[in-house]
Amino acid sequence: MKTDKKAKKTFVSVAVVVATMVMLVFFASAAYLGDADNDGKVKAGDARTILRHAAKIELISDEACLKLSDVDGNGKIAAADARLALRMASKIDPLVEVPTTENKFGDWTSLNENEHQRVCVNDPSVVETAAHNWDEGKITKEASLWTEGEKIYICKVCGKEKMEIIPRKVSEVNVGDKLYLGSYEKNPIEWVVLEKDENRILVLSRFGIESMDYWKYTKVDTVNWKNCSIRSWLNNEFYYKSFSYDEKKLISETSVKTEIPYQADALYTSDKIFLLSISEAKQYFSTNEERMCLPTFYAVQRGVSTSLLNIDGSPIDSINGEATCSWWLRSCSGNKAAWVNSAGILCYDGSGTGYGGRFVGNYNPLAVRPAMWIDT
Repeated sequence: MKTDKKAKKTFVSVAVVVATMVMLVFFASAAYLGDADNDGKVKAGDARTILRHAAKIELISDEACLKLSDVDGNGKIAAADARLALRMASKIDPLVEVPTTENKFGDWTSLNENEHQRVCVNDPSVVETAAHNWDEGKITKEASLWTEGEKIYICKVCGKEKMEIIPRKVSEVNVGDKLYLGSYEKNPIEWVVLEKDENRILVLSRFGIESMDYWKYTKVDTVNWKNCSIRSWLNNEFYYKSFSYDEKKLISETSVKTEIPYQADALYTSDKIFLLSISEAKQYFSTNEERMCLPTFYAVQRGVSTSLLNIDGSPIDSINGEATCSWWLRSCSGNKAAWVNSAGILCYDGSGTGYGGRFVGNYNPLAVRPAMWIDT
């Protein structure tokens, strides 16, 4: 009868221990109930430690050891816990392992531009971080010649978005390419690329877009590129009316050197829009034919100077049967400015071509071909 009672008591003790096992979930590694010093073994010394704590002789301070010492799981450490630990140490009762459990984490959330994080549910002080895992990205705005595009990447883990700027395609253009930017008198302006360096390109209007005097006044005593009418018009009225706000931001203000025929000195100005100089007209066009230029319909209406006609009425100088025009250069000396005639010949005093500079006074208009540097 005593044996049955003892067996029943042992069964109840083991059942209590097993039930307790379910309640303990915060150990980072495997441990045993009754292991008061948490060294992975249940010994008689652990039972003694539990008993001393229960008697308040020597308290257990470590939280994990306290949990393991509460063998019956009733929230209190008493002599009964020491007795159960001793039974396990003596191998009367089997050891009860507290299984290893992984921390339970919440969802990943973005921490910053480079990482996301997740917080442990049962212990908020435990936080894991990891690098964003970006998808292949999706273009939401195509880049054009003059405007940047956009590409959006989404982190596959936390949903964080980041935007990548797609460079403007103007960086892909090459010398000789033709492109459009701005408009004049409601017509898009077509440009030809003359030079390309690391961060910008030099462009010249493909056509003569306006008919204008180099100097719009009669008195011409001190005319030069710095004070001429065309320079003022290009950098004020033309610049502000022909380009949008965003287009203006692309145009570089440039230090412009202008040689003066018959003089060793040069004139320096700071311009957004300018005309080519004599040396530039030689540098960027290797033949007269390359320098030949057609006027726009608007420039013709404005009275631009075009090629003389043959007896049959056809133009002497032409491109695909259309009469070419004469156009201004910015180089100027005295009352005469350099220019390019309808045959593409450079004309300035001392040119050696038989053509001298053109009088800059009013009522002597030629075509205007603006030039400018554009940031890439």
